[in-house]
Amino acid sequence: MANTGPAPQYVLKANNDQVDQRTSSWVMAVSRYQEPASSYDPSGVPSSQQTLQIIENDVTGITITNSKSAFGKTASIKLKISNVWYPSLINNGDWVCIWMHNDKAQNDRITKLLKTVQTGGNPGTGLCDVNSGLKFVGRITNISTNDTVSGNGKRTITQSIQAQMFLELATSIYYIFKAPVALTPTPTPSSRNASASGASTQGLQNAAIENYQTKLGLDKALTSLAEKFLGFYKSGKSSSFAPDNIVALFFILIMGIDSDAETGVAGVKGTVNDGITQTKDISKILGKPNAKKLWELYNLFLGLQKYKKSGKWWEQFTPEFDDGKVIKTTPKRTKGFVPFTPTMWSNESMWSILSKYVNPVCNEMYTCLRVNEEGLITPTLVHREKPFSTGLFDHLTRDGKVNPDLKITQASESKDGKTKAAVQIDSFQRPPNVSAEAYSQLLGGSNDRTMYASLPRWVVDESIVRSFSYSMSESARINFVQVWGRNAGAEFTGVQLDAEKLKQSSLAAINYYTDEVDVARHGLRAMILESNFDVYTSSDASGSLAPLWARMNADWHFNGHLKASGSLTVNGIVEPVCEGDNLQIRDLVFHIEGVTHNCSISANGRKTWTTSFQLSRGMLASGLSKENQVPLFITHGQERSYTQTQDSDSVPGVTQVQNRLTGEAQTEPQNLKSSIIDAAKGLFS
Repeated sequence: MANTGPAPQYVLKANNDQVDQRTSSWVMAVSRYQEPASSYDPSGVPSSQQTLQIIENDVTGITITNSKSAFGKTASIKLKISNVWYPSLINNGDWVCIWMHNDKAQNDRITKLLKTVQTGGNPGTGLCDVNSGLKFVGRITNISTNDTVSGNGKRTITQSIQAQMFLELATSIYYIFKAPVALTPTPTPSSRNASASGASTQGLQNAAIENYQTKLGLDKALTSLAEKFLGFYKSGKSSSFAPDNIVALFFILIMGIDSDAETGVAGVKGTVNDGITQTKDISKILGKPNAKKLWELYNLFLGLQKYKKSGKWWEQFTPEFDDGKVIKTTPKRTKGFVPFTPTMWSNESMWSILSKYVNPVCNEMYTCLRVNEEGLITPTLVHREKPFSTGLFDHLTRDGKVNPDLKITQASESKDGKTKAAVQIDSFQRPPNVSAEAYSQLLGGSNDRTMYASLPRWVVDESIVRSFSYSMSESARINFVQVWGRNAGAEFTGVQLDAEKLKQSSLAAINYYTDEVDVARHGLRAMILESNFDVYTSSDASGSLAPLWARMNADWHFNGHLKASGSLTVNGIVEPVCEGDNLQIRDLVFHIEGVTHNCSISANGRKTWTTSFQLSRGMLASGLSKENQVPLFITHGQERSYTQTQDSDSVPGVTQVQNRLTGEAQTEPQNLKSSIIDAAKGLFS
């Protein structure tokens, strides 16, 4: 599939356009550990397991919720009462996988492959490829039963299961710092003074703590981390301080990754623990039968994202990466300069630790179950620059204003038909300890960012739409953006920063942008941000990246009141749609904030499966036909009569069916019933 536009696209539509003949089906499999009470397990093998449990007909309802804002994706499963009492069969912590289909034959194919796993065979990649319908890979977190008797004496018993993906990111990291000990000889029994006795006690405590942490590998992990950080800092290799590189480093250390070849990161090996394990059945289901550690089943997508223009659709949907089997980094790093600060881990979760290094002013981090370049659906952690940049960036001037010559036209071009030149790297003074190449990557320009128009785009065909609603909110109006930058690393290395002078010099460097016309119309609507990941190396702002970040955020948030947010429900989608991509429907392009799959069985036994999307940042597709194009909003849609049917003249967010119904109802009310029938025929023709 060749990509002729700025974004790779995949069209979602009904099988053979037979909307009314869809057959929803689903199946789940539970991989159970051999001994639920691990302290009773004489084998001591964490990955020991029972026979895979396949559950199909007893599942009466499933809701899978995937939100970009939460690292843990959840599943709620309802089970009918049968000859199996599931609370005695499955347990909290067991692995559970769920597949969904709109074709019973495909569901039978998955069940057959699961039986291959059940009998010890290898299913290949059929359980996790793009056609598999795999929607969930997680662990059970709650099992419940409910026994009620109604007023008329009817007894109802239900069983339900709650499960969560990426539960390993809630792993606690516990590090006990050694208390300082006076360098005095160990007191003899005849020496009974309190201070010496205290020093002796503290010395014994430190010895015990050191031994304890050596066993866990925590001391080596933190020593390695400190050496890496300080080594990068002293050598001036600032690109090594980019947030995504630090996320990769921590992931290696915390997950216990011990293979350079697998990670693509040379010289760094995990030592915190032996690595979280999973059952061999889960390894087979995810297409890696020889994987013994959980990290082997992961993908990390790190860096500023660009996409291919050719290849299979899943290759186009995967960013262009350098080498790396598990940790995949793009050629350019995310924005920010991570300071070295002493690590404080006091029963802190892995996700919390990783989140400290995101630089949320301009980057984002989230988890998802998505396809990779091999066409396999994989648990994925993404750390990237926020992908909302548009051509408006080039029209924000160095005096902190929107270019007054900027005019929006139907062709979505500027007044002279050209885009303005991007900010030049030479506009900022490079800090002395940062290389020109590294600084160029840190600063960037309009061609050095992830563009909203280039994100992978799922195009929804009308044949599967069940409901669609959207709105624009005044609360999203932003017309002034300012970013204050600071870096604790400068303070850590002894550089004294005068806070007031720093603020004054930041203002002089233009760390703000204003939509003056909108302020004059509606008053000030400000967004004030602060980042601890700037590159300050002196008391002035000459090396600051705050002006760039202010410019980027102005591009992202200006005209927010014109961008649509909404929800869309369609017939169940087998393809691996996921949060973090874009979606196009009725000439509008949205960002996917969340995906929910809902399966149920009605009272008459009919199965249904729907997929719902939570959408944001809706803009006209015609305004995103080029990466650096100035965006257009619904208010820029062409006006026309309801009787016109040309696609090029379509009203944004409206179908031809809606046009026909509305137009005929206005001119011939008595024919409304027949017009609805004709419209419905047109929809399914």
